Amino acid sequence: MCCLVFFAASVALFFVYLHIYVGVLGLELPKTRILKRQNAALVTQSRMLGHRIEQNEVALDALVLRDEDIYRSIFGLGSIPGSVRNSGLDGANYSEFDKLDRKGNVSALRSRSDVMVKKAYVQSRSFDEIELMLATADNMATSVPAICPVAPVMNRIKISSPFGYRVHPVLKYARFHRGIDFDIKAGNPVFATGDGVVESIEVNMRGYGRQVVINHGFGYKTRYAHLKSILVTEGMKVKRGDRIAVSGNTGLSSGPHLHYEVIYKGKNVNPYFYFDRDITLEQYSDMVSKAGDAALPFYIHPSHRKVLHVK
Repeated sequence: MCCLVFFAASVALFFVYLHIYVGVLGLELPKTRILKRQNAALVTQSRMLGHRIEQNEVALDALVLRDEDIYRSIFGLGSIPGSVRNSGLDGANYSEFDKLDRKGNVSALRSRSDVMVKKAYVQSRSFDEIELMLATADNMATSVPAICPVAPVMNRIKISSPFGYRVHPVLKYARFHRGIDFDIKAGNPVFATGDGVVESIEVNMRGYGRQVVINHGFGYKTRYAHLKSILVTEGMKVKRGDRIAVSGNTGLSSGPHLHYEVIYKGKNVNPYFYFDRDITLEQYSDMVSKAGDAALPFYIHPSHRKVLHVK
């Protein structure tokens, strides 16, 4: 009985001293001080980890921006949606931290880390794709539509209708002109402006008349319309300078001419900006010589006048 009384008194005295030590004097227990030091170290490490993740995110975002705006654009590759780049790891579960991480700091860091890992993986695959495209860079140089589709006549090439809005010569109301019209008589040869494959041949007498569309790859296509006759077939491979058709006056046309379009990633762009201004007489003649037609080089005058004079 005395032992029980002594034990009870000892326990009571312990709690009295504990109350005085902690509650009255405001002191901390040794174990509490150790836990606080450990917690402070973990908080510091967590902040350093968050700062490091932020630095890596900035560096990775710079790579993504360069990839989208430069590399993928140059090679005509489609953009990777942000929903794919920033999707994180599918099925990731952070509930294991709920009890230990009441403020959600660790869960947030892990989530950001997972998103960064997925984004880095997607970027790595994108670079792999670009590396494959680099292996075909020489093909790209000859595939981009870069020469005039018709040979100069009397030392010049006349553009009857430029790219952009105009009053349609037949319909007589303003509409967007998706290409340029070369003022050329019917019967003149029409040349492929870059290497590619004939994607389609169509006849629409209420529109482009006889037309040819060539797919050059790398996001580029060209259209040649109002033709008198077509010398290629669908699926045929063509080289820059190959004669593919004969100019004419078919379809919705007010007179003989060649309508020419450059289409990049599904959007019509101004063909003016793709003409090679530095091509020489020998280079142009060599490209079209296989068709048996002599031709002269051309360039676009800086003032963008409708008549393109020969050098």
